[in-house]
Amino acid sequence: SDYEFEPFTGRILFKEPIPSVDENLNPVSIRVTYEVDQGGEKFWVAGADAQVKLHDRVEVGGVFVQDENPFNKFRLWGANAAFDLGMKTLLYGEFAHTDDEFKGSGDAMRVELRHQSDRLSARLFWGRADEKFSNPSALLTAGRIESGAEAALRLTDKLSAIVQAIRTESIEYGTRQGVLAGFEYAFTRDVRLEIGGRYSTETAQPASTSTALTPGITPNEVKSLRAKLTVPVPYMKNARVFGEYEADITHPDQRVAAVGGDIQLENKARLYARHEFISSLGGPYELNGSQAQNQTVIGTESEYMKDGRLFNEYRARSAFEGRQTEAAIGLRNAWKLADGVSANTTFERIAPLEGNQAVETTTESTAVTGAIEITTDPDWKASARLEGRTSGTTDSVLNTLGYARKINQNWTFLGQSILFLSQNKGPEAGGRNEARVRAGLAWRQTDINRWNALTRYEFKTEDDSTQTEWDARRQVHIVSADVNFQPTADLVLSGHYAGKLAFENSGGSRDTYDAHLISGRVTYDITSRLDASVAVSAMFSGGDNSLHYGLSPEVGFIVADNVRLGLGYTFFGFTDEDLAEEEYYHSGFYIALRMKFDETLFNRGPARKEKIRP
Repeated sequence: SDYEFEPFTGRILFKEPIPSVDENLNPVSIRVTYEVDQGGEKFWVAGADAQVKLHDRVEVGGVFVQDENPFNKFRLWGANAAFDLGMKTLLYGEFAHTDDEFKGSGDAMRVELRHQSDRLSARLFWGRADEKFSNPSALLTAGRIESGAEAALRLTDKLSAIVQAIRTESIEYGTRQGVLAGFEYAFTRDVRLEIGGRYSTETAQPASTSTALTPGITPNEVKSLRAKLTVPVPYMKNARVFGEYEADITHPDQRVAAVGGDIQLENKARLYARHEFISSLGGPYELNGSQAQNQTVIGTESEYMKDGRLFNEYRARSAFEGRQTEAAIGLRNAWKLADGVSANTTFERIAPLEGNQAVETTTESTAVTGAIEITTDPDWKASARLEGRTSGTTDSVLNTLGYARKINQNWTFLGQSILFLSQNKGPEAGGRNEARVRAGLAWRQTDINRWNALTRYEFKTEDDSTQTEWDARRQVHIVSADVNFQPTADLVLSGHYAGKLAFENSGGSRDTYDAHLISGRVTYDITSRLDASVAVSAMFSGGDNSLHYGLSPEVGFIVADNVRLGLGYTFFGFTDEDLAEEEYYHSGFYIALRMKFDETLFNRGPARKEKIRP
């Protein structure tokens, strides 16, 4: 729901701009997990994850992962448990062990106790991860011990007490521990006052990277008093402003000063702003006289129409490079233009405000996208998308088009195109252009449904001049045809042909290459849900007289109407980036998930509940 993969270029396209911090200046990050084909021998990766509810108040679970990568074998196993202790109190616990060929063996564990009632909200936690523990997705970073407690107790209808205690420790280096205590009182007319004090200490060895950045600030001791006042804005409904100040009683120049506010509008829009000065790079438990930073966030968030949302934010951070001082505006919406016509648009602008000029030039960027879908006619559907992006280093354009038409009862036309143009900036930077056009005809005997066929033409072109000494151009023409014949209810015969003609020009060397792929499959229904099939395939080239074979037995199971799951194994096998990229011709095991899209796509009568054919 947050992003999509653009399949042609492999890029991740986010549905909306991602800010670097939220309205409370908490950092916002993105985690992307990917796999790389490293070459070499094949190896197994296996895993299992299970949760079991033993009782209404007890749940346990376990996980196991085994990666036989010869370059770095890895194993992870773990267990977790959750207990409902009653009285709105929950206890969590988990343990994990990893074996990494390079890092060695390590353990991690965590326990947490939570309570939530009308008057009391409390949390107590402790966690430890060994230095050799290896799991990037874990809550704890390797080599750290984190523990703490926090509680908020409502003493009266207007008075509450707040307590927070933390202890963060680097197993190899230092420790920081501290406590915050205070009271919050709600006056009339929604005026709120918070007062309290903070005490913390840090050893001579730094406890975190933020204090390790500046030599000489540890050991450190913080003794501070704080106050925060929140008041409504006169004559403005649902608007509040606040001011916050905290200072070390022994070193008043070590302080936190913040002002801000927000307003909730009637059209579901929210405007917010916050500016903060702090004498540290990590937080108020690290106040010192050698570090300081300013942070500013001004933004709006709005659902100004159905399915629409506006995001606009200014960000500033003075203690780091100019590339972290940016302004961004984002717009994302989807709206109905007419019956069967919907549109989507996005806009994003990011620009550094000050800092190193070279860095500012490379990080400034603007992106605009627009998309439209048309489904007004039951006989045809169309979609289009255009994205333009410009930055200090690259300009790019991405365009996709799609069209489907029901010609008559038996024939359907399908068309798709995608164009990606990218131009790097700078002397002799070069660029990369890619395009793909597909057009096909599908034929189905709607009345008796014994014969089905699909024929398709595809054109691909790639032009890469990013390396000036190695200008690569490639053009490929591909034709393919598929035929299915069902002589009886339990038997299906399938045939496939694909051929290509490729022209390549790389580094001044020109090549012409042709290849042909022929395959056939026989599928027999053992039961109404279980079937078995075997496929034979061959690929040959007229240029080098090469010939490759494949033999693929497969077992399939209908997991739901129009959804089939298959498990098969290909003996021998072969690969080709154009003819075999979407099928199972590689040697080895494979899992196939196939779904059937029939005439109900065009609202032409009830769905046919039939077997799914390869």
